[in-house]
Amino acid sequence: MNETGIGAVIIIDEMKKSDQSVNGYFTFFDIATKKVLYVCLVKVKPGDKYGLVRYYRNGLKNMLTVFKKYYKKTITA
Repeated sequence: MNETGIGAVIIIDEMKKSDQSVNGYFTFFDIATKKVLYVCLVKVKPGDKYGLVRYYRNGLKNMLTVFKKYYKKTITA
């Protein structure tokens, strides 16, 4: 198994139907040292589909879209 490189995880902070929000932390870390390199909080509205799974699944898709759009330059720079 490769023990070097950069790892990435999304830590979902909360999914609130009452506030219509999905919050998650995009976290990047060095696999070898376990040191956190970059963290950002992304807050989005969930999807507009009916049903609990579709509602939050679309919210997570929105979160990925927002992250790619606004933070791509920050990470690659």
